[in-house]
Amino acid sequence: MFRQGDLLFIPLKEKPDFSKGKPVVRTDNVIAKGEVTGHKHRLESGEVMEYFGAEYLILPTDSQVLHEEHSALPLPAGYYLVKRQREYVSEEEARRVYD
Repeated sequence: MFRQGDLLFIPLKEKPDFSKGKPVVRTDNVIAKGEVTGHKHRLESGEVMEYFGAEYLILPTDSQVLHEEHSALPLPAGYYLVKRQREYVSEEEARRVYD
């Protein structure tokens, strides 16, 4: 697993199954945008896809995730599921962590 700020990148053993619909490709390669600062986690090369609420990275070659407040995060070629870190507040509530 790889982490940058509030994002976790989980390597997948094989390409995600997109057979139940067409994934949305983000042409700007922005993975996430900070709600407070507006800073972006952006994939340098490859594809960022959204599919039924889940986010995936498709990297035919090695790439990196860029962000204004973090060092570049190198990622080897492959497939990744992107998860946002959640903060425990109480048994009734969990909320996203924003960096």
